[in-house]
Amino acid sequence: MKIYALVLVLIFAGIIGLYVWLGNMGGGEQLQQDKLLASELQGQQALDQKRPDLALKYFDKALGALNNTPESPLRGKLQSSRGEALRALGRCEEARQAWAEACRLGQSGACKLSCP
Repeated sequence: MKIYALVLVLIFAGIIGLYVWLGNMGGGEQLQQDKLLASELQGQQALDQKRPDLALKYFDKALGALNNTPESPLRGKLQSSRGEALRALGRCEEARQAWAEACRLGQSGACKLSCP
């Protein structure tokens, strides 16, 4: 009877361990995605609060997190938003470059943006 209980405990512990191990394997990717989306949201909030300097930092941080996934559809949106922050800072040439990249990545609205 004691051996039977011990075997059940070992099997149960093994199943729990396997579940935790498998869960940890995919957790990093989701965490990275969450951080990326948080940076984008913080950047948009900073723009809304008339803080383009802070917004630019958040957009750059989010774009840096995308370095491993160059084909991400979010890259164009971030470049467009980055251009908005640069325009608000009076850095027109850099804003145009960001919008050109966003346009190239399929953000058609960015193709029409300009900076005085």
